[in-house]
Amino acid sequence: MTQAPDPTCPICNGHGVKDPAGFAMIPCQRCSQEAANEPQPEDQDNETMSKRPFDTLPLSQQAGIICNDPRFQRFAAIRSGFPDDRLTTEGAAEYLRTICQINSRRELATNTIAQIRFQAMRTDFDAWAGKIPNQR
Repeated sequence: MTQAPDPTCPICNGHGVKDPAGFAMIPCQRCSQEAANEPQPEDQDNETMSKRPFDTLPLSQQAGIICNDPRFQRFAAIRSGFPDDRLTTEGAAEYLRTICQINSRRELATNTIAQIRFQAMRTDFDAWAGKIPNQR
């Protein structure tokens, strides 16, 4: 199967090829060699590789991360009426969208009401997970 060059390739400006499934960029032979010669993470200084604290990430990114957390998946299952189960990542994402009353986690960037709902749900989850003390 022959693949045509992709002019939007950020590495080789037209010499790479698109993934036949359309999911990713397959770099051309030259780009693959250049990528192999790039410094690996352990070669970079700590300042470049520093991680941002979770609470400073955009809410949509926080939402994506917690939906992959098995503890949140368990929390969402219990809150959804499935006390003996754990939801999948997609099930947890659906729970989050339902609670925040949004169609997409991207809406957390602009919808103030959804942001408040998300923060309230995070507080409930953090209390449930033992990250913060429960109210008495």
